[in-house]
Amino acid sequence: MPRDATVYDYVVVLKDTNGGSVRRAGTLLSLLGMMMLAYRWTSIPESGASILFLTSGSVLTAWNLLRMRRRQPVRHWPALALTGIGLTLVPPFHPAGIAFLVLARLESFALKRTELGFSETGIRFNGLGGRRIAWSELRNVVLRDGLLTLDYLDNRLFQRDTDDLDDEEYEAGEEEFNIFCREQIRRHAVPPTPESN
Repeated sequence: MPRDATVYDYVVVLKDTNGGSVRRAGTLLSLLGMMMLAYRWTSIPESGASILFLTSGSVLTAWNLLRMRRRQPVRHWPALALTGIGLTLVPPFHPAGIAFLVLARLESFALKRTELGFSETGIRFNGLGGRRIAWSELRNVVLRDGLLTLDYLDNRLFQRDTDDLDDEEYEAGEEEFNIFCREQIRRHAVPPTPESN
């Protein structure tokens, strides 16, 4: 959850929706990086460092492919980082190395699950932006059968599957959560203004 001073009464973790795409892209980029390092090694064969980066990156990529085949969790950042280092440090400098280093760093952000923190002051999404939602913007919040629904006053609707069902850290029941949210919405509701004639 975000690193601020707010204590969250409830934290809801949303299901991972983009993990498969990130992993497939990581695999393709790792293979592309190995091809780039192999091309560099064949074009400049006297560079011993190129073969070192190529070998270690190939081993990591092969290991990731094996783990994917076994349906185990995979992280591509080590192979991407090795490719980036190899392309930037081994002469001649290649600007794609910087892109590989940036992609290696961004993988952890892309694979991080979205969490929503619910407190008396409002709702906050984790992440770089840390979007906040005031209770006064909402008509209803419901968690039922692992589906979280935020119903906004301006007729927008946010629905996502949650990933809290099997996690013992989240022991609060759905009904308790729904009561908390109804109470916060009622407490923060903006009273209607009398229409002028």
